[in-house]
Amino acid sequence: MGKSEGREENGLAGSRIRRLAVMSIREFSAYFDESGTKADTVAVVVAGFIAPAEQWIAFEHDWKRILSMFKVSSLHMRDFAHSKGEFIT
Repeated sequence: MGKSEGREENGLAGSRIRRLAVMSIREFSAYFDESGTKADTVAVVVAGFIAPAEQWIAFEHDWKRILSMFKVSSLHMRDFAHSKGEFIT
């Protein structure tokens, strides 16, 4: 769904330039995760991703398939990096 609105402006040498302003409304979703806490680190980091909702739906489907291939329920770097929980070798 969008709205378009045109306007004319005087350009160089008196020529007319037609500009088109387009506004688009789209549903977005975001995922954020943090690392560190005030008590145990000198820095707290927050990272995130923003994408259209339909991309998240496709990503979630693919992610669940990959987790299933490796026979794990989720991926937490604190467990993976230290071979804990489902990542014990």
